[in-house]
Amino acid sequence: MRSLYFPLLISFSMAQEMQVRYVSAYSFNVKWAGEIEIVMDQIRALGYYRINQKFSPKKWIFRWYHVEEGSVQIAGTDNRLGYNAKSKEYWIEPPENHDAMNEEEATGESEENEMNPEQPFINNLLTSFNERIFDGDENRPLIERLMSDTLEEVNGFRAKKWTTTISSDENKMVIEEWMVDNLLLKDTFYSYFIGSDELGDKEVPSISSNDFIKDIDSTSFIDAIDGDIVKAKLVVESDNAWVKSMEFEIRELYTVPFDASSFAIPEDYDRVEEPNRSWSDKNEPK
Repeated sequence: MRSLYFPLLISFSMAQEMQVRYVSAYSFNVKWAGEIEIVMDQIRALGYYRINQKFSPKKWIFRWYHVEEGSVQIAGTDNRLGYNAKSKEYWIEPPENHDAMNEEEATGESEENEMNPEQPFINNLLTSFNERIFDGDENRPLIERLMSDTLEEVNGFRAKKWTTTISSDENKMVIEEWMVDNLLLKDTFYSYFIGSDELGDKEVPSISSNDFIKDIDSTSFIDAIDGDIVKAKLVVESDNAWVKSMEFEIRELYTVPFDASSFAIPEDYDRVEEPNRSWSDKNEPK
């Protein structure tokens, strides 16, 4: 199958000029599991998409669960190549398997959420998170926001820092956000897609301090912050919370001349059957 991709790589590369690489990292410090980091390394060009994801628990007892997998998709092919970098294996992901998984994940979604099923889930999760932290507080939490006087260097970005504090007598959360006016290169990155359901021009749903404020006090007069977040950190001081802290950052975002090898599976990877990723047993191997 890698050889079948080669003519497509050559033909598309004739018309290519640039590709964009976007590396983002998410980390969580959870009471029972310690720190967990997820790194998403994505490369897009016109008609090409590759994603490599690393899931890295830092607590020694969970380090055996370290995972590094990814996939490659090229316009003009129905199949997608998936791979596991740790075991050096790759597999074919036919479109019927994607359709089956999408149908299973969509089960139970209400009709009004069909256009954007992720956002209601994010909103509900945020509400549940806030209610848990401030559970038992009689008064509405106090909300304050400060802006730094100077710009700070964050992974190559010149960013303005905002600090939002939401607190009660017993509980407190501090949200730090480093923001730029506009990340035009990120817009270019999401404009490169090949028409599949999963690779459309949609980015991962995100949460900012604006969302926390709106959820906790919809009548707040604090103005929303405009711009793109390049780094954010949430620290929670509460006995009620199962998350001690969360952090997000854009580690790399740049464009380089198109290189077809960025979308190729290494030659030393072995071909295997596609792993079963369904929660049901309907796709179990017979």
